[in-house]
Amino acid sequence: MRINDVLSELQLFSDRISTLEAPVNLNDVRDFENRFGIQLHNDYIELLKRFNGIDLIGKSVYGVGKSLSSMSLEDAYLYEHNEVNNPMFDYLLPFSPDGAGNYDHV
Repeated sequence: MRINDVLSELQLFSDRISTLEAPVNLNDVRDFENRFGIQLHNDYIELLKRFNGIDLIGKSVYGVGKSLSSMSLEDAYLYEHNEVNNPMFDYLLPFSPDGAGNYDHV
């Protein structure tokens, strides 16, 4: 399934069980990449261009920037790399929490 097909399917869920943030400002994406020395995957950028963060029945995918209603990718990155007892490797990007203190990451 292509990313655009997945993104279209997300819009079919009721607002009662999902939150889809407004599209990202692409300058925020470039600022994040430059600040952390990470190049985001094209599919992730496509997601952000459509929905800058998603929550679906408690499963979240973080967005980029300060205008989000929930935790941002920057917040998660800084926390998991600087504030925990066992920090992530610098090249790992924690973009989706599982609710038990773990993350999906790339």
